[in-house]
Amino acid sequence: MQIGTPTPTPTPLPQGDQWWLRPLAPWEDPVLAAKVLLNEQRMGRLPAEVTAGAIAHLATVEGLSAAELVSQASDASVFDVPEGSEFFDQIVAPTVTFALVGAAGGSVAVDVKEISDAAGARQDPGIQFKNATLEVKRNLIRQTASRLGLRVTSETGGKHVKGSYHYQGRAIDVAGTPDAMARFFRAFERLATGSGVRELFYDPLGGYDNGQRVGAIGGHQHHVHIAFDPPP
Repeated sequence: MQIGTPTPTPTPLPQGDQWWLRPLAPWEDPVLAAKVLLNEQRMGRLPAEVTAGAIAHLATVEGLSAAELVSQASDASVFDVPEGSEFFDQIVAPTVTFALVGAAGGSVAVDVKEISDAAGARQDPGIQFKNATLEVKRNLIRQTASRLGLRVTSETGGKHVKGSYHYQGRAIDVAGTPDAMARFFRAFERLATGSGVRELFYDPLGGYDNGQRVGAIGGHQHHVHIAFDPPP
């Protein structure tokens, strides 16, 4: 993703719902996006006022103050994602686009390479997760769990039912407080009807199996189980 200097005429974006006003999807990390924006400003490729507006937009949709988000993005423990990597292209770059477009209210006066493609992909919030590789999906689930204060309790290890997706490297269990587990479940629930999530079980809230809503299946009172499909 190449962020350049301001252009005189805002770049038009595809028509449709005001997607830049919605809450962030679970795989979209505002901290990493803010880190990229701040770096672009330091490199002189993004004006300070544009950076401030984009970070303020990210903070608003996350329920944070801009100062809190800047502080998190400046934390050395927050990992950097190399430009050109699959994680950057599929996750970080579109979130930066989300921030810039949101700050501009639907048009943007910043030259972002292929911004129309990135914006168009966001019309379907599940498209990025569905098409991502298994490793990217695993990273996104781990990252979401970490942001919610959850711990990963099982991936390929542990004892599971015969034929479990865990043994295929396609399932992860996470655990923590009931509130955090409920938030994790609801975050991925939007992807459980055809966008790459094959199973999603948390007994207090029920579950999803192969795109179908199901009741509590038992054995998932104290952890959330999520299984996912390989890319199509």
